[in-house]
Amino acid sequence: MRTLSPLHLFLPRWRPLVLSGFLAAAGLSHALTPVAPPLDEGADYAADIAHVLEEIGENAARVLKDKDIDWKKVAKRLNKKAEDIESDQELIDLASEIIAELHDGHARFTKVEVDMEGFGDGPRESGGLSLFPHKGKWYVLRSVGAADSSGIKAGWEVVKIGGEKAKDWMARAKARLTSSRGFSTPRAADWIVGTWGVNGPDGDSCKFEFKDEKRKSKKKTLTWGRKAGGGRLLGPVVYPGKLKSVGKDVAYQKLESGMGYVLVAKVPGDLHEAFDEAIAGLGEVDGLILDFRANMGGGYDRDAVLGRFVPKGQTFGGEKSAGPNPYTGQIVVLVDPATISAGETIVGELKEEGRAYLIGPGGTHGASGSKKETTAPSGKFAIRYVVASNKQRFNGGRGVEGIGIEPDEIVEYDPKVIVQGIDPCIQRAEELLQKPLPKKAVTYVPPKK
Repeated sequence: MRTLSPLHLFLPRWRPLVLSGFLAAAGLSHALTPVAPPLDEGADYAADIAHVLEEIGENAARVLKDKDIDWKKVAKRLNKKAEDIESDQELIDLASEIIAELHDGHARFTKVEVDMEGFGDGPRESGGLSLFPHKGKWYVLRSVGAADSSGIKAGWEVVKIGGEKAKDWMARAKARLTSSRGFSTPRAADWIVGTWGVNGPDGDSCKFEFKDEKRKSKKKTLTWGRKAGGGRLLGPVVYPGKLKSVGKDVAYQKLESGMGYVLVAKVPGDLHEAFDEAIAGLGEVDGLILDFRANMGGGYDRDAVLGRFVPKGQTFGGEKSAGPNPYTGQIVVLVDPATISAGETIVGELKEEGRAYLIGPGGTHGASGSKKETTAPSGKFAIRYVVASNKQRFNGGRGVEGIGIEPDEIVEYDPKVIVQGIDPCIQRAEELLQKPLPKKAVTYVPPKK
């Protein structure tokens, strides 16, 4: 086995013409907007927009209604704007607005006959910082790469960015992101902008002003760029020691408290086998923490995965035991607003079945559903979007799309705790596992040893 560092979980460099992985699937492809070729004199741009709007309105009618989106009103406004389109670039820009109006974390371009470059004023790259909102202010959630090397610490308050009040900078960043890509819930946009909103054109420098843990002013200058590190949505605030990896997406560690910790950064098809290896590697533990924060989704075998948490020869919640060494103790699951898609359905199953206790700074993204694709008549672009929510039995029959999975307990990210190098969620999970979990939420009773 090899150890897993925080940077090991970063996404690969973006490639032209390809929107891949979680961020693309969630419509968060590094704030990318296509740059179009010269004007096509024979193009009927208005027809392209009208066709796509009409098909989406028909195919996704129920989902749009559930999200309280008046698609007829949206279509009327965007069709009016389409009358003034004069270039392929403007066509793609307006198509991006369609994606944004869906409020759909999976909505994205699946085809664009243009090159993928930056957006607006050019490519924007992270400087190694991720922020989080707390009581009307912004604080450093993670400091990696160049930001970490400059001495910036998690838990510091961010006072100014580029000479602008941090709250104003972040408000503009959110408006920029949500104008051309989808977020299934407002909380997902609020949370994710903390990573994707702290960026600028590659090579440019930006001045920051912070207040450290002693409330002393600290001024730092960062240079944007991939080499500076950061940019990838990460789950853990603090990585608990050197994690042992199982493939690329799962890692585990036995904590000093005696609890087992398993990080699931993505949902691979063989997740059940990864759980087998992690459970065996942990050995005897006093409780299990499954960290699905910022999980990128994927695909999995439901029965095989859930069966890994049912005692041998037994059933629970209709699930039969599976695997060579299923875990039979108590489980606390960590989630956040960046937990998306298949990650949501797994944690939702564990919650709905009463097998685990969910905690985190907020509910999950709310993006999980069956999808359909619509192509513009000209063939210049195609959009994929959700037409029906997954797991309709969740949330009292409302499903997951546009709602997400709410944690049983909100664990606020307190800057005073984070600045001490402590992950609030892991700390709270360890406390909870010291005694029986609340019976109202967790109906599972571990077998007596």
